[in-house]
Amino acid sequence: MSNPRTTDLNEPASPEGVPDVLRYAAEKMYEQAAELRSAWQSGTAGDPWTMIAVELERAADRIKRKL
Repeated sequence: MSNPRTTDLNEPASPEGVPDVLRYAAEKMYEQAAELRSAWQSGTAGDPWTMIAVELERAADRIKRKL
């Protein structure tokens, strides 16, 4: 089945699209974490963003398994 991919959590193409939305959000959080580490010259500056990204990926995996 081919569904259009969306990255807007308010408008997923179908329930099957929700994991993709969550993974996209996780990617953005990882990018922000890297930017913070670089800007602040601190290895731990982006840790909260990384933690959220990991949780988003876990949620995406759980949802994918249930669909």
